[in-house]
Amino acid sequence: MGRTFAFVDESGNHDLDTSKSGSSGFFVICSIIIAEKNMLGAYERAEALRLQHFQTGEIVVVN
Repeated sequence: MGRTFAFVDESGNHDLDTSKSGSSGFFVICSIIIAEKNMLGAYERAEALRLQHFQTGEIVVVN
């Protein structure tokens, strides 16, 4: 069995204090778990998505 990689990202208001001006009412955590043998394919798919939707920039979430 090969290595497994986890990529984790979060977005939103981590303390969930929605009384603060401009704070989000949401906190989202996303993780992707990939077996080492599938890593190249995952990078290729992520790059294809980036090129299609974000052209030359990084992949970002816009509220």
